[in-house]
Amino acid sequence: MKIAIIGVGYVGLVSGLCFAKKHEVIFVDVDANKINLLNKGRIPFYEPNLNELCRQVSKRAKFTTDLSKAADADFIFVCTGTPTKGNDIDLSHIKNACKSVGKMIRGRNTYPIIVIKSTVVPKTTSSVLLPILEKHSKKKAGNGFGLCVNPEFLREGNAVEDFLEPDRIIIGASTEKDSKLLSDFYKKFFNDVYIAANNLNTAEMIKYCSNAFFPLLISFSNEFAEICERIPDVDVHAVLDAVSMDKRINQKVNGRFLHPGIVSYLKAGCGFGGSCFPKDLKALTSFIKKMNYKPELLQSILSINDSRVQGILNRIEKRLGNLKDKKICILGLSFKPNTDDIRESPSIYMIERLLEKSAKVFAHDPVAIKNAQMHFKDRKGVVFSEDISKALEASSCCIVMTSWEAYKKLDPQIFKEKMNAPLLVDCRRIYDKDIMKDYVDYVGIGLMSSGKPLK
Repeated sequence: MKIAIIGVGYVGLVSGLCFAKKHEVIFVDVDANKINLLNKGRIPFYEPNLNELCRQVSKRAKFTTDLSKAADADFIFVCTGTPTKGNDIDLSHIKNACKSVGKMIRGRNTYPIIVIKSTVVPKTTSSVLLPILEKHSKKKAGNGFGLCVNPEFLREGNAVEDFLEPDRIIIGASTEKDSKLLSDFYKKFFNDVYIAANNLNTAEMIKYCSNAFFPLLISFSNEFAEICERIPDVDVHAVLDAVSMDKRINQKVNGRFLHPGIVSYLKAGCGFGGSCFPKDLKALTSFIKKMNYKPELLQSILSINDSRVQGILNRIEKRLGNLKDKKICILGLSFKPNTDDIRESPSIYMIERLLEKSAKVFAHDPVAIKNAQMHFKDRKGVVFSEDISKALEASSCCIVMTSWEAYKKLDPQIFKEKMNAPLLVDCRRIYDKDIMKDYVDYVGIGLMSSGKPLK
């Protein structure tokens, strides 16, 4: 079986390298620099276990900018990016990819299956991409080629595991033939997997519904954090932990709670980020508004998230006063641990707000410094340090923005010894508040601040 991956971004590269454990895979991208890196065995982003996987499948994985080399692929997975332009989805990349794929299969006598893995709003495949493929291939879907929607559900930092051990495979198709061909492919790849067969539009909506549900839990938790911060002796973590013990959320087996993954989203913090949740919520909200419906709940998810950084900054200013020329230490740049992705990262927004207030920012992250340096390359006032101690030294405040294991393991004494005024703002609640109060002036998300302003 030969597989083509069109678009070697995060989804395309992870998916293709996993497919290469059993199949020959040809990766195609217009970015020659990215292809050159991959041909040298270098992954262009940080993702646990991906480098090792790339080495394991090197004989079956080929990288090129020449689309014609994918012409004989049995399955063609389109994985190009679908960013937002304003608040609307930008389909320019995937439309160009489908135009090229259509031309590539024009002379084929076989029946390739084209699989849309990119995230697109409902009706995109049937109303936009299908006509492009038919026009440029001179073929009819269901006769000259198959067309399916197959959304991905990969979590950054856990992508390889998520792909190789999926909880479900979603397939959207307009014909039973196409659905069966792709289903059979996955049944042979995975020993035991749940496959949900749907039409094209439903498969597209499943992806958006999933990417709205988890941010909903996050913003729900963060709104309760805001409320708890206004009530003495109420800890949002105690509140949410108790809620998560409900048997409808967290079942008990043999006397022990299972702690399903969904519980991890019932945690208050500084907001969600990354390449998916913010982008997809904006695109979905814009799409729904065009149908003459106001998605108030979806809009509130975004508005609560957008307010998180400013709310935290307000608490810091109440403690420190004017931030001009004050040294602020930021621990964590990526939007979550185990990735170098800073897209829509709350930490980046926090740094931007601090720079607007003329603070001096010293930032640390285990893997995301290079990306952050590129983002702030034209800005003054921010220094990136690979040494946590140097980032903390002589600072007036430390803001923990990402829950990296390295930060969880820090000795509390380091904050007391290195900082001028040991104000610690724990945006991810990774520290025990009762232990930390002996070392620092501790401000935790979802806890009312105590103590007098530090000015």
